[in-house]
Amino acid sequence: MRSFIDARGLACPQPVILAKKSMQDSDEIEMHVDYETAVEYLQRLAASSGFEFLSEKQEDYFKITLIKGKNTRTSTSQESFIPSCSGAGTVVAI
Repeated sequence: MRSFIDARGLACPQPVILAKKSMQDSDEIEMHVDYETAVEYLQRLAASSGFEFLSEKQEDYFKITLIKGKNTRTSTSQESFIPSCSGAGTVVAI
């Protein structure tokens, strides 16, 4: 299943949380984010979750594609990846 997430305007770590939830049901995820820190965290999430990561800079946002099972790195731990963010806004995840 393919899904789309428009995470532009969302404070960190919300884009990563949305991607992680979508990874449970989707084989391919297209995301739009509007700041580079989100791109970096999504790349780390993809690597730790067995997803291929593709990034393309558009005019005013980044287009991210995550594809299940295309990452050659294998992860043996089930550790959860939630970034520690600083910047605009505050998000508390429990």
